Amino acid sequence: MSILSPLTGVLIAGVSAWITAAVKNAFEEKKQRTEWRKELLDRYREDLSNFQKFSQQFAIGIVFLDDKSNLSELHQKYFIPQNFKYTVGRDKTCDIKIDDQTVSRLHCLVTATNKKIFLEDLVPTNPTLIDGKPISGRIEIKSSLKATIGCTEIEIVKLRSTDDDMNIIERSIVNLLSI
Repeated sequence: MSILSPLTGVLIAGVSAWITAAVKNAFEEKKQRTEWRKELLDRYREDLSNFQKFSQQFAIGIVFLDDKSNLSELHQKYFIPQNFKYTVGRDKTCDIKIDDQTVSRLHCLVTATNKKIFLEDLVPTNPTLIDGKPISGRIEIKSSLKATIGCTEIEIVKLRSTDDDMNIIERSIVNLLSI
């Protein structure tokens, strides 16, 4: 029995050291991911075009802008990465800026969460229109949607994800096997 006690102590100390190192590594990795995200966000704030090039790889949707006013010929596109939101309005702090006095400073939000894309109107006095009718609250974009914000047309297109493609393939295989 006296031989087992030192072995047990050494074994417990070894396991304890291993667990401590694993927890420390996990916290270190989380810290690095957090720093990476912060650096990415800082770069995004500095230069939207670089962010767009990066986010194009991971986009689940695209926002197209087409200004119909006589003042400018605005044709832009913004890729929507997962778990991200764009503020849309005429204020200089908005992610998508529209230079039009009929657009509110903070007009609407385009949000991507859980592989779904939403458009949310923020101003009831100057609403976002779909087919000439104002939207209220938040609506989900199933495939594509055209809306009007002031004199600007906005089109939001949801891109098909690889998970959707895999589900289609899996269903096809199951259907073939059941024949």
